[in-house]
Amino acid sequence: MHILRFLPFFFVCWVLVACNSSGNQADSVSAADTNDFDNFYKKFHRDSAFQMEHILFPLQGIPSMVDSAFLASGKMHYWNEGDWLLHNEIDFENNTDYKRDLKVTDFLVEERIFDKNNFFILRRFYFMEGKWMLIYYSDLNPSDRKKEEGEETVPAEDSGS
Repeated sequence: MHILRFLPFFFVCWVLVACNSSGNQADSVSAADTNDFDNFYKKFHRDSAFQMEHILFPLQGIPSMVDSAFLASGKMHYWNEGDWLLHNEIDFENNTDYKRDLKVTDFLVEERIFDKNNFFILRRFYFMEGKWMLIYYSDLNPSDRKKEEGEETVPAEDSGS
């Protein structure tokens, strides 16, 4: 008789476990699909139509060379399709003018590309609805990143003063 009293409890637990496992399976499948980021990244830079289709417009970010007042204001800049400049591929292995830092999770890739003067761009790609999308772009701005040993900085041009 005591067993019958606990039967509804066991049934509810079984339903919760069953639902949770099927949800985890879906997450695992989605996470496995993110392995194609490298292929997406190449096509994103080589195919202009593909690039435009994989940007979440209006695209949130920060414009080039912002000052501290803009950053402190909390304002956000948005790029639209009409003012977007296509991004080209950089060969990081053979081009020593740029360094690339990637932070990768199952569904988000944050990319920082630094030039020799320690300026950088920041892009965030997010895996959503079965495809990678550019969801954030910060244009060229100065960085507080410390240079690696042996890394050179190109001197600023003399303004003739």
